[in-house]
Amino acid sequence: MKNLKPAHPSLPPAYLAPDYLFIYGTLLTGTGDRQIQRHLQRYLQPVGAAVMAGRLYDLGAYPGMVCSTRDGEWVQGMLCTVHRPERGFNLLDRYEECESENISRGRYGRHRKIARLLTNNQDITCWVYLYQGSITGRPRIRHGDYRRFLGGNDAARGVRASTGVQRRA
Repeated sequence: MKNLKPAHPSLPPAYLAPDYLFIYGTLLTGTGDRQIQRHLQRYLQPVGAAVMAGRLYDLGAYPGMVCSTRDGEWVQGMLCTVHRPERGFNLLDRYEECESENISRGRYGRHRKIARLLTNNQDITCWVYLYQGSITGRPRIRHGDYRRFLGGNDAARGVRASTGVQRRA
């Protein structure tokens, strides 16, 4: 047993841990298309409420998160483990319009970042889908909470209800 070596010695320990995903938008329960959520959430097991450094923007039918290094700029969401990551991330990448072959290209890119689990203030390395388009002219959701934004924004609820468009992590 003492001669065992990691399966992937070149990869940092975070890559050997379970696959975690930080969700902040329409994959959160009560914020998107229930049928799509049921299908995708077969691969997601909630761990707990979490925050991640970033800024949240209203893109119309869904939100977009971009990185931030400024103090106090947090996006609220949920940390999940991804079951069957090869299948789960393939479906999530398509849903997020992220190119699986090159996860940093497309409207959203899947990136490794740090989320803070609120139950114990533990920092966890996880995947997150970050918006890679222009945020020029897009309204910022300053409090960083998409559920709260939907709950207090009749116009946003109306757009989503009338178009039937529901997407984004």
